[in-house]
Amino acid sequence: MSFLTIAILLASFARRSAAITRPKTAPKTGPNLALNLRGGGHISDAAIYGGAGLTLVDAVGEFIYPELVVADAKDKEGLVACRASAVWRCFLCTVLLIDPSVVHAWSHLANAVALAACAPLYESIGFKKAPLAAWTAAVAVLGAASLLDRPSKFLAAAILVVNGLTSELTLGVNPNYTFRLHDKLTAPKSRVWFHATRNSGAFLAATGLYLALLAPTAPGTTTPALDRADAFGLTTLMIAAAMLRFALANPNEEGFRRVPRAGVVAWPLLLAVAALA
Repeated sequence: MSFLTIAILLASFARRSAAITRPKTAPKTGPNLALNLRGGGHISDAAIYGGAGLTLVDAVGEFIYPELVVADAKDKEGLVACRASAVWRCFLCTVLLIDPSVVHAWSHLANAVALAACAPLYESIGFKKAPLAAWTAAVAVLGAASLLDRPSKFLAAAILVVNGLTSELTLGVNPNYTFRLHDKLTAPKSRVWFHATRNSGAFLAATGLYLALLAPTAPGTTTPALDRADAFGLTTLMIAAAMLRFALANPNEEGFRRVPRAGVVAWPLLLAVAALA
């Protein structure tokens, strides 16, 4: 599958989002972290659409030119991991742009597209094709079923949080353990692979958090737990925390090229402040 095809599919999911006005998803009761100054065209709209859109463009650039962020052009595992990380950033941004009323169902389908994009990358470093294809098909079926309101909306969130934390947390303890979960392979020695894969896990877990915050608060209701902008703000705060962990690891000495350590933390933090303002 070409990256152009993937981009078109992800863009079609993003078009499911409403016009640039504040969606009417604020709960009648329950927590709302935002100030009462919001209205149509508030700065939170710019944070959601502009912030997610610009991040999506940056992720596409990283996918096409991973050598711009990897110092050693011969670091095959590092290049693969950076491309995979870019795909999961695209997935996160796509989910952030989808209309909240349909985001849980369409997130499964966007996940299937992202998995299909990552499959040849993972296969190139030893993963078997059959399990990847089976998992992609299963996620696509869940998406089709979700369009009919069959599975719980929390299922999409749970899948992403579990998968994301598997990479984010266990990699920090024992990289070989995480990699052995997949075809009993030996973890690459590349430090770029290590950090980029942890970042992929953070993007997956953050996407799951966003979906959980937009899930109904009680069975049989459609009222989300939080307003869309609040959910966006908390999600980008989580990304900022993950990027702080990444920045403190001094990526420019770990095999990356010209990573702005302050910038990778400041950008999601700025989006969070704008969304929660």
